[in-house]
Amino acid sequence: MSAAVARDAFKALKAPIEMVTAPHTPVPFSPALEDLYIPSAERIAAGVAATGIPTTVIWGAEDAVIPSAHAGALAGARVEIIADAGHMVQMENAARVNELIKAQL
Repeated sequence: MSAAVARDAFKALKAPIEMVTAPHTPVPFSPALEDLYIPSAERIAAGVAATGIPTTVIWGAEDAVIPSAHAGALAGARVEIIADAGHMVQMENAARVNELIKAQL
């Protein structure tokens, strides 16, 4: 997804944006830095839930980066936990992830 498409999608969600950078890092103003802005996870979740569009969250049961306990954070979403997969579930079990995506379409 291009930065422009992502930016338009976030605008459609009417989600305020926050800059992603380390707090101690000086960042000079530049319009080019607009691509460093993203809405918070909570705002994204609220925006997605507000659309009413069916959503599936696919998560690796062995994810050591973000534990699978967080998979249910998106209210109303169908949650699929993939056994024997970690943070890179789309690479670790591509066949199952592809099945779930096709079923969602």
